[in-house]
Amino acid sequence: MEMKTKHSVPICVIAILFLNYFGVNGQIGMAINSTGAIANPSAMLDVASNSQGILVPRMLSGQRAAISSPATGLLVYQIDGTEGFYFNSCTPTAPNWVMLGLAVANTSGNILSGLKVVNNPVTPNTKTDITINATGTITNDATILGANGLDAGSLAANTWYYFYLISNGTIVTLSSTSATSPTLPAGYTKVAYIGSRLTDGTSHFYRINQFGNRCRYVVGSNPTGVPALATGSTSGWSSVNTVGTCSPVASAIYITAIAGNVWSYVTTAVAPNTTYDYPNTNNGLPPPPIKLQTSSYGPGGNVSADIYFETANTIYYYGSSYTSGIFCSGWTENL
Repeated sequence: MEMKTKHSVPICVIAILFLNYFGVNGQIGMAINSTGAIANPSAMLDVASNSQGILVPRMLSGQRAAISSPATGLLVYQIDGTEGFYFNSCTPTAPNWVMLGLAVANTSGNILSGLKVVNNPVTPNTKTDITINATGTITNDATILGANGLDAGSLAANTWYYFYLISNGTIVTLSSTSATSPTLPAGYTKVAYIGSRLTDGTSHFYRINQFGNRCRYVVGSNPTGVPALATGSTSGWSSVNTVGTCSPVASAIYITAIAGNVWSYVTTAVAPNTTYDYPNTNNGLPPPPIKLQTSSYGPGGNVSADIYFETANTIYYYGSSYTSGIFCSGWTENL
């Protein structure tokens, strides 16, 4: 008697094949429910239930940070540090993980409506005034720990600090050296990132004005001038790391380019990558976003514009003369 082996096909495989067939050939989305209803025409995936939810991948903060080239909008749930849902709000090559928190509507609109962040006028070195329409002005004092202060440690020199609104029902502020996972005081469960500031060599905050997501250095006593990024001549595009002057989590940097007066043409240019034509080569490539050129023995000049990062904290500079240079006048926060 010949024995025949029966092979069972798991029902989940049949379901996947069935759904793939209709998803591809029927041009409709996938529906998961107990009623047999079809997917909403606007949805690729339509899940309905009154007794179950969706469980997204759960991981440690280090595992989240180690995801290679995370897609824009990728969502995970972090189970250590400040637990919660995090999504990549930037690009795969320059990811910026943001925690879903206080971005909710209130009587003034979005919680960050009317956002203004400036140095406190009385104690500018260590205190920061944060204003939103929902609360008015709240002062963050970086010499204390906890709500309306630092999350841990003390002010350090040449360090970026990241500012947050946090809530336990009442909105207060928090500053931290962490750009993604501040240590929340006990009882606080909601958090929203609002901006970043840099200390100088004496552990004092530089003067920086932020309105909405736009940040600008306030030139005067500290700093006495906008910080330099690169100066002098180059043989072609030269990469410039911006972390020392521009927020590490910024989406764009506000550049001021200069070209001085010498005996020949002077060209200064800035670009987000090296596929642009650096000036005077005429090789058919597109012109760079920032290009400043002065004529022989003509007056020098300057120009300011935003460069959006395509690679995190990196831009490219070209200068034809010792009088060429670029400076960081500010940046755009990724809010």
